[in-house]
Amino acid sequence: MGWVIVIAIAAGRAATLYVLVSNLAVFFPVLEGPVARPAAMLALLSIFSVTAISGMRNSITGLGVGTVLKLTPILVLCGFGIATGNLVHFTRFRDI
Repeated sequence: MGWVIVIAIAAGRAATLYVLVSNLAVFFPVLEGPVARPAAMLALLSIFSVTAISGMRNSITGLGVGTVLKLTPILVLCGFGIATGNLVHFTRFRDI
């Protein structure tokens, strides 16, 4: 049962990193490439792993930074959609 939990946590982290890189790719199209996307995910995973290993205080700070990185693109896109009033023409944003 313990290994199932470990695998579930790893899958959740992978999904979170994928969504983070997908959101960042809207603003940085270079991250859409077949090499750049896995490289960005590996870099973020490495940064978060080193942060977690370095201690609880750094982990909590990293959690806050990760949350900001995930929410910022979403909030910017929502604000842009509200400001323009029409997202029908922005098909590129539908992939998020």
